[in-house]
Amino acid sequence: MTQSASRSIHEPQTRSATSTRTIMIGSQKGGVGKTTTTINLGVACAEMGKRVLIVDVDPVSSISASLHLEVPRTCGLKRAAEGANDAIMTDVEPDMDVLPCTPEDFRGDPKLGDWLRALAERDFERPYDLILVDSPPYAGARSRDLLANAKELLLVIRAEPLSYRTLPGFLHDIRRLDSVGLAPNLRGIVLTLPQGEQIGGRWERGLRNRFGSRMFEHAIPYDSVVGYALLQGLPVVVSEPDSVPACHYVKIAEKLLEDEA
Repeated sequence: MTQSASRSIHEPQTRSATSTRTIMIGSQKGGVGKTTTTINLGVACAEMGKRVLIVDVDPVSSISASLHLEVPRTCGLKRAAEGANDAIMTDVEPDMDVLPCTPEDFRGDPKLGDWLRALAERDFERPYDLILVDSPPYAGARSRDLLANAKELLLVIRAEPLSYRTLPGFLHDIRRLDSVGLAPNLRGIVLTLPQGEQIGGRWERGLRNRFGSRMFEHAIPYDSVVGYALLQGLPVVVSEPDSVPACHYVKIAEKLLEDEA
């Protein structure tokens, strides 16, 4: 599916960004469902009346690929941060826009964190209530720069043994940023389940025992409807709104909005 007429690029209407929440969606490794989570939470929040902008700062352009977007050359985080209105793809879903990064954004010494902060401080005629940043898997200095320029953090992990070994290091870096006043507020941990792992299974129980209330109540189960939705370039909350994954994404979005800073 190619970009439809409704997935157009036009001048976003502009307003004060003082009330805009910037939430980074992060993970300690790839393949845990981070991008799928970002898209579905974005759509769920938009369906609850919020104006949402998803910023794709993953070099592999996971958001654009998942939504089957044809990204024009005018797009890019740097251009958007500098005020270019045609850098943002609007109406990807009702009340949800997408800002894809381009190869140009990653050349040389990219200032992704600075551009993200400048974007959040822009005035839009139609303000965004929520900016969700789909970040690359954690990779040291560049990831710390993004973390330092996001107000809030949602962490996505998979219920598997590797999570026990890699998540503590990620949380340690957040604590280091917190010691100098730069850490985002950890809003919670979204748990996704691999194929064959049932809700409430062994690895989920173990992670919940270790990380407790920091984990959202509703885990995202493995379900073929999610993959089928991606083949159509659609979020599962749109294609299969009554499915268990869709309902759990909505519950997490409700909690996220309930806990607004």
